[in-house]
Amino acid sequence: MERFRWTVAARVKDRDRAEGWIFAYLHKWEVLGHLGKPAKDAPVSGLALLHLLVAGLGLWRGGRIQRLAKTVEASLRG
Repeated sequence: MERFRWTVAARVKDRDRAEGWIFAYLHKWEVLGHLGKPAKDAPVSGLALLHLLVAGLGLWRGGRIQRLAKTVEASLRG
């Protein structure tokens, strides 16, 4: 309830309730919360490092492709 107007602030449907649960427990990794903070932080940190690795590989591969394209272009010109 909204305090000043005494009206309903939001109507929560079952689908919205499920979405809220998924965000609160799965997205924020609270499913592992009962195991303690270190047990929760380890997989989250591992996935963060994996994301950095994939991003780095993408940048490295992108640079290699651009260098290859320049080499091919230069060889086609002359």
